[in-house]
Amino acid sequence: MALHALLHLLNVYYQGCLPYNVLVITVCTMLYKLFFSKSFYCRFRRFGRPWYLPLLPSKPVHDLVAQGYREKNNEPFVVRWWARDWLVLPPKYLRDVKHSNSESLSFFRAIDEALGLHYSVGNLYHSQKMSEVIKKGMNTQLPTLTEPIVSEVEHAIESHIGTSKEWKEIPAARTISRLVNQVACRMLIGPELCRDQAFLDATLAFMESIFFHAIITIAVPFGPFRRLFAKLVAFSHRRNLRKAMQMLQPLVARRIREREDDESKSNRNNDGIQWTLDLTEATKRDPYQISLEVLHNLFAGSLAPGSMVTELVFQALMDFNLLEQLRNEASQAIELYGWTEKLLANLPLQDSFIRELNRVYPTGATGCSRLVMDKSFTFHDGLTVPRGTRITFPIQAVLHDVDNFENPSVFDPYRFFNKRSTVSEDHATEYQWAASTATPTNLAFGYGKHVCPGRFYCVRQCKIIFTKILVDYEIGWSSPMKERPRRDEIEGQFGTNKSQTIRVRRRG
Repeated sequence: MALHALLHLLNVYYQGCLPYNVLVITVCTMLYKLFFSKSFYCRFRRFGRPWYLPLLPSKPVHDLVAQGYREKNNEPFVVRWWARDWLVLPPKYLRDVKHSNSESLSFFRAIDEALGLHYSVGNLYHSQKMSEVIKKGMNTQLPTLTEPIVSEVEHAIESHIGTSKEWKEIPAARTISRLVNQVACRMLIGPELCRDQAFLDATLAFMESIFFHAIITIAVPFGPFRRLFAKLVAFSHRRNLRKAMQMLQPLVARRIREREDDESKSNRNNDGIQWTLDLTEATKRDPYQISLEVLHNLFAGSLAPGSMVTELVFQALMDFNLLEQLRNEASQAIELYGWTEKLLANLPLQDSFIRELNRVYPTGATGCSRLVMDKSFTFHDGLTVPRGTRITFPIQAVLHDVDNFENPSVFDPYRFFNKRSTVSEDHATEYQWAASTATPTNLAFGYGKHVCPGRFYCVRQCKIIFTKILVDYEIGWSSPMKERPRRDEIEGQFGTNKSQTIRVRRRG
């Protein structure tokens, strides 16, 4: 295979498509890696094409991961993911990840490696600060956020869907992502910019270009020049980032001045900028850095809920009876509790529906990814991996394993509703079956110390938006659908179908 790759390069060179110096450097790099570089990943069975055959046809990443999970029988294996080798670990190693800290196994550095975020933001993801902002800022304020979330959801839905009682057709994913982004901006940035359409458009362009940049850098066979070209390709993403920053940075600077002038006035804010400032030493409150951190927290807090709400709508439309049951549950809960905290705690069917959606249709084939930061890391059975090793878990395969779930390929919206309604032998509580609870068989939000800290907000926001749509609107397919809209797949990541349209009209 290596010889085939070298012959292919020579053929490209003789056709005049490859400069001589590029050919020499590429061939030398390949020979060095093949014969002199002792790659740790070579110790494990590889599924898919090797790094030195980038043009060789290969199965999609999610199929390779599923194949490895089946064939390796609870043993590690290697796949090529985001143009790099990753060691895919069986779920028996989740217990080690659960108790490891960021100094040993880093989630942020793994994501940085996968998406090439350092090409646009430098060492931003070397710190845990953004995660701490959510843990110590947002999560401690969740009970107080219900009212502003509901208020912003009402405004966003009326702005992006409208109030007409006549049927109209809308692009589902695009419309829902825009209204979710507005709500996320209200919570993670503040009231000043959350209804500024220019800023909302700039943030969406910034977030979408993160993946666009990552996809381009893996799609083109740059070989040993990947890092160099990735920096050049990141130009368009940095432009989008700069545009959003130009609107956000003056607001952050003003907030910093207000805090310096009058601490009590600053404390009246209850949003992402405030929480970030709370965790930043006075001497280190740089408007640019704070803006960068806030914007990347928005990236995490907007895209995932946007996709989830869209998928909830698609799945509900596949079963009219289920749609009506969800609507009735929501209507009864609103009548009893109003738009309060108690409402969110009394939607057990909807909560089960969300968890089952994340089980059957996870956002990726892999998850719980980490980068080894110590000189080495030893797992409970003696497996030792060196610094720099990229590890991940086959979460889609785990969530579809017959050993974990009965009829795993069947979408059962009552699966976790029924578990919550009965006391199991191990006295499981309702919380254990909640959509936001991370377990070895509920990996939608990750696992361990690096489990997504924003999962509580994400589920809460999704419930409020989905409930508003259920009780205030009639929804349906634009044309008859026999199958669920097919999701997009890129590098083992699944995205909501962008072209699917639905019909909506205001009820009542």
